[in-house]
Amino acid sequence: MRRIGIMAGAVGSAASQLLASLLLGLLFLIDAAPAPDPDETLSAVTGRRRADGAWWAQVAAPVIDVIMFLPDGARWHHCRRAAAAHLAREINH
Repeated sequence: MRRIGIMAGAVGSAASQLLASLLLGLLFLIDAAPAPDPDETLSAVTGRRRADGAWWAQVAAPVIDVIMFLPDGARWHHCRRAAAAHLAREINH
């Protein structure tokens, strides 16, 4: 059962990275966002852009936080933590 959870997490992260790349890529094409980072999840992008004051991220982050709180059960601020984790990975590479 644990292996299924690990696989589901990996697939979920990959889907989130694809969605973030597609959405930000479209915004990038119309010069409304920076170039997408293919390693960044939608949660990390949203957390980073919320910290920058983007209006859409102010709306999206709480929604994503609630969705991610349901399976996690004990951790709020998912988008903020995802953005911090992504930044830490970039610094260490």
